[in-house]
Amino acid sequence: MDLGRVRSKRRVGLLVLALVVLTVPGVWGLWIGQAARMPAPALWEPEYEGLRSPDPEVRAQTVKNLGIAQDKDAVPVLLSQLGDPNQKVGLYLAQTLGNLAGEDALAALRAALKNPDPNIRWRAAMVLGEQRDAAAVRGLAQLLYDPEKLAQNAAANALVKIGTREAVYALAAGLGSSQPSTVNNTMKALQQLGPAAVPTLISILDSSHSQARHNAITVLGYIADPQAVPTLQRKAASDPSAEVRDEAQWALGEIQKKQPK
Repeated sequence: MDLGRVRSKRRVGLLVLALVVLTVPGVWGLWIGQAARMPAPALWEPEYEGLRSPDPEVRAQTVKNLGIAQDKDAVPVLLSQLGDPNQKVGLYLAQTLGNLAGEDALAALRAALKNPDPNIRWRAAMVLGEQRDAAAVRGLAQLLYDPEKLAQNAAANALVKIGTREAVYALAAGLGSSQPSTVNNTMKALQQLGPAAVPTLISILDSSHSQARHNAITVLGYIADPQAVPTLQRKAASDPSAEVRDEAQWALGEIQKKQPK
């Protein structure tokens, strides 16, 4: 028997199961409700059995063990458990999948960004960030405006890790949001990006949206990159908003303070 072929078929079969659980509304609840009395499927390995335990500590330890073992064959099973109701288990799942997930799992994770379960959304975002999946930027950009703050934060962190131009643009677009949590997350994320975010932030200073201009200037002040000085001087002198002019003056002062003497 070709064991490699058998394992490949097993992985594909479980990945299809994961896609259904993550993308079809209601399936996760059915899975949880019936998990305790489901017969062990033929593709379910003994080392996965702890994932069915009612004890979250057992489930968490099982996930941790699979991560330590670097068991890539476990990825579809771990994906199917991504909605675990316990946050510790969920964090372990996201961390483990962030290390183990391959290209064949990324489509399921991108689809999971729209799952009705917020736990699945933020965990999928975390994994996609760890995988530096540039194809996930559009979905992560939408998640910045999610009603759940945890999902917003996970999306912002993921976009920082991906770090492409499109990811920076997605974060910068959040500076004008009416949701304070979105603004807060995107400002922190852009600050983490540092000089890589400066050209995009400078381009926002010509926006008609005064809040976006103000927030972009605040981030530029924290980053304190001298390349922003000419545009900030122009904004300090002539921006139509008094608040933006004042913020530009502050940012210029921050840049000056942080330059070598």
